[in-house]
Amino acid sequence: MEARACAAMGSGANNTARYLGSSLGVAVTVTLMGLGRPATARAAADGANHAVLAATVLCVLGAAGALAVRAAQRRVSARHGS
Repeated sequence: MEARACAAMGSGANNTARYLGSSLGVAVTVTLMGLGRPATARAAADGANHAVLAATVLCVLGAAGALAVRAAQRRVSARHGS
C-alpha cells in the first residue's frame, strides 16, 4: 500500500475516533446532568458538577492507561535492542 493511502486511512481513523469520543462525551454529560431529578436550575448545576467529575475521572484513567502502554512499549523495545 502506498504512503498516501496509509496516511488517508490513519486520518480517517483519527477523525472517526474523535467524532465517536465527542458524541459519547456529550451523551454521558447530558445523561449525568439529568439523572433522576426534577428539572430545576439547582438540579442542573448539581448534574453538571457530577458530569465534570466523571469526565475528570475518565481523563485520569485514560492518561494512566496511555502511560502504562508507553512504559510497556519501552520495556519491550529495551529487551529487543531497538
